[in-house]
Amino acid sequence: MKVLYLIAVLIVGVATWKAGE
Repeated sequence: MKVLYLIAVLIVGVATWKAGE
């Protein structure tokens, strides 16, 4: 499912962005 993949990428992206703040 592409939707689940996109959601996972979004979560990882936000987590990385928050960690880099």
